Amino acid sequence: MSWSADSFSDFCRDAGRDAIAREQERRLLHDELHALRALGFGAARIPEENGGLGWSLTEVLTHQIALARADASLG
Repeated sequence: MSWSADSFSDFCRDAGRDAIAREQERRLLHDELHALRALGFGAARIPEENGGLGWSLTEVLTHQIALARADASLG
């Protein structure tokens, strides 16, 4: 999996859909964090020439807010 706006939107939708059940079952976010890492989100601020996404701080925070809206435990 690699970064795309569609894949991130799909990830947020799926994470949000399962958030209440995860919380009620006290399940940790291992699978979700693995998927987020596979999208490349952890490399968002790293310059593209160094293998990252090259995002500005504003772009990172915008996506972080979207994660928090989907599941507060991710944001």
